[in-house]
Order: sequence, then structure tokens, then C-alpha cells
Amino acid sequence: IEYAVIIPTLWPFSAFCISGLVAGPVYGVVTDRLRKTKAAVLFANLFEIGGNLMYMWGKSKYIVLGGRLVAGIGMGAGSSIMAQLAWTSTESERTAVFSVAMAMRNLGLMLGPAFNVFLREFDFTWGPFRVDRFTSAGMFMSGLWIVVEIVILVLYSDLPSIHAEPRLQIQTEPVDDAQSGKLDFAKEYLREEIVVLLGIQFMLLFNQCSMELLVVPTSTKYFFWNEIDNSVFYSAAAIGGVAGFIGVRYLSRFVGE
Repeated sequence: IEYAVIIPTLWPFSAFCISGLVAGPVYGVVTDRLRKTKAAVLFANLFEIGGNLMYMWGKSKYIVLGGRLVAGIGMGAGSSIMAQLAWTSTESERTAVFSVAMAMRNLGLMLGPAFNVFLREFDFTWGPFRVDRFTSAGMFMSGLWIVVEIVILVLYSDLPSIHAEPRLQIQTEPVDDAQSGKLDFAKEYLREEIVVLLGIQFMLLFNQCSMELLVVPTSTKYFFWNEIDNSVFYSAAAIGGVAGFIGVRYLSRFVGE
């Protein structure tokens, strides 16, 4: 929803993905070691709340830029959520589970633009904040993240992993910790199928984010679209994405990964 609500309003300051790119691996490593997905998500949501409050304040372009950078740190917790899904699903059902998770993102893109219909009409003062068509998205998203924080805190609990911890059958000669860590990393990640899948994932997300970022300036310059027009476009694209993930979930019952 945050993508769909914020991107159509102020595209030049979409630093969201940059900080998310940096924070994602950090969340992933910490969650993988501590197995505390709930704590990671609750911590990340604080950045989302703070970043969107900065966006709402928006006294200058630098505050808006900083707000998106801060909120992007919270976005990095997506890696923790995907790790939790992997721990609690079997290999046979993982494709379907991941498809549902990705479909929910596209569902948010599909529903998010509907909020711009009324957010663009806001024009009032709330304490020190001036809430108008440019800052109302920050107010709305900060409130929504506060609700999410409360729901996770009260209703969600980490599920135990259904997989046994891997035991490596290693050589008889002793090796130091640094060398052992390098061997484990190479064995786990530097495999042909892993490299190919990571490359495909990178290209898919790169193309998707590039499209999402460039739609607003391109449509504004050549087609004179406003926020509502761009929001409708994002909704149409999201519908196609949801349909694709539903198709993958259905096919995963009959076709192997």
C-alpha cells in the first residue's frame, strides 16, 4: 500500500528502495541467527512510522528525502518475513507460500491507489503539521503502520522452524573459523542454480522498481496525468501481478519447481 500511496505523489525523493536494499541483508542475517522475526518486524516498523511522520512534516525537500530513507530501513524487514516463511514451510509447499506472499504485495498496490482518491482532498492543520495533498500520504501511512505495530505485538508469535538444523560433514583436518565460514558460504550460495535464481530475481525486481519509479515523470510529461491517473495505472499493473502469482500457486500443485 505504501508504494501505491506515496510514489504517485512525489517521485524524485523515492529513496525508499536504496535504504531498503542496504537494510534487507542486515535484517536477514540478524533474523537468521536469532530466529526472532517478530522482534525484527516490530523494530523495523518504528522506522516506517518515523519516516512517514517526517514525510508528513515535509518542511523541505531534504526532510522528505530523509523520511523516505528512514522508512526504507523498515522495508528491509521483508527479508525477515520471507525467512520465516521458509522456516515454516516444506519444500513442496514453498512455491505456493511464496506466491501468496508476493501476491499480497501486489494486492496492496491494487488497493493503495483507492486511498489517493480522498487523501488528495485533505487540506487542514493538525498541530504543527500542515496536511494537504502532498503530505496526507505520510499521515495516513504513519497511522497505518502504528496499527500494524499493535496488531503484530498482540496477535503474532514466531512459529518454530519445521526443518532440522543442517549438519555439515566436513573434512578430518582442522580448519580455522574464517576458512570454515568461507567454505560454508561457498557451499550454500555459490551453486549454479542459486546464482541463476538470484540473477533472475535481481532483474525482475530491478525492472519492476524502475517501471514504478519512471511511470510518474513519464506520464506527467507526455500524457499530463495527475495522481489519480497514475494510481489507476498502478492498480491495473497490480491486477496483472496478482493474476500471475495466483497462476503460479495453481501450477505449483502439478509442476515441480
